Amino acid sequence: MADFSDSLKTRRSIRDYEDKQIGIELVKEIITESCLAPNSSNGQPWRFIIVNNKPMMATLSEDSKKNLLIDHLN
Repeated sequence: MADFSDSLKTRRSIRDYEDKQIGIELVKEIITESCLAPNSSNGQPWRFIIVNNKPMMATLSEDSKKNLLIDHLN
């Protein structure tokens, strides 16, 4: 598997995911390295919440889709 830093440099959209859990340490590493991405004035205006509860993920996903549609229609 390619080094994560190399993956960032050659990234593409992925929408076909495997249904398996990954370790929290890997999630934290991905978040830490993702914060290296360029942003306006290096403000880093993000906050992360790790959700590993499948029903909650489904609820958040559905709510996000509804909000995107509302924002898109306005």
